[in-house]
Amino acid sequence: VPPITLRATARAGAPAALALASGDGQRGRVGRALGRPVRLKVTDAAGNPVPGVEVTLEPSAGSLADSSIVTDSTGRASVTWTLGRAPGAHRLAVRAQGVERALEVAATATVGPAANVSFADAPATGTVGRQLTGALVVQVTDEFGNPVGDATVSFSTKSGRVSPTRVVTDAKGEAKTRWVLGTKRGEQSLVVTVRGTEASSRLVVDATTAAPTVAKPQPAKKKSSGTSARRS
Repeated sequence: VPPITLRATARAGAPAALALASGDGQRGRVGRALGRPVRLKVTDAAGNPVPGVEVTLEPSAGSLADSSIVTDSTGRASVTWTLGRAPGAHRLAVRAQGVERALEVAATATVGPAANVSFADAPATGTVGRQLTGALVVQVTDEFGNPVGDATVSFSTKSGRVSPTRVVTDAKGEAKTRWVLGTKRGEQSLVVTVRGTEASSRLVVDATTAAPTVAKPQPAKKKSSGTSARRS
């Protein structure tokens, strides 16, 4: 009797586990895609890769090309995550069809480079030769309006003098300086720039002459009306 050859194909079992292969804990710029894709793997109870499993994705911020992906022949799936526009911790919730336990992927969004600088509550007028009331405050932000700290800003003017001329922004993206106006009446301008960028802003102030001080009239002193007593 000739031998009988039996052939069989072993198939993976039902999805039992969802694991993160790579891409967790990344840092990236706000509004930009992470440098590495998030890679996932679905396996059965014996650890075999399971193909054709739908994986759903829900980011706490940012966006994905698709909210659901399907594992390939190796039980793997990958997705590129574009972070949201606000800095801070981001989370990506991942669930696989047939797997009870969900997975969470973490990422940190960092502020982008300086893109804008603007004066905050700056006065429109001032007195020639005198310092503007209070400090001038500027704020540096990225393209999404997030404050940019540790940015070096420079102040320059052809009218009067400004001090300090170079300031590093604080955690709020703010920098302060003081401006003594020039001695000529009319429009005077102050320019602020951010080092290493094209961000700049210009403040124009109308310099006027100080109003003359008018002395207040003092009341006249009354003369004494008393008389001297005669000696007897």
